[in-house]
Amino acid sequence: MAVNKTAMRDGAPCHRSKVVSEYLWTNQMKVLDWPRNSPNRKPTENLWSYMKNYAAEKQQSCDKEFVTAIKKI
Repeated sequence: MAVNKTAMRDGAPCHRSKVVSEYLWTNQMKVLDWPRNSPNRKPTENLWSYMKNYAAEKQQSCDKEFVTAIKKI
């Protein structure tokens, strides 16, 4: 069975540490560098915020009304 020796890191301080770098090098792991977190790279976060605010404004009295409001969004 083949073992996947790939690691992902996004520039977080813990990913850049000497200990982690040495571990990856020692274990001959391929490193995939990912972009750092950015609000512009996560458009769904904005959508969830909009949905939460919209649903809160409607103040549904039951689950059915809540589901209807979410579907309307």
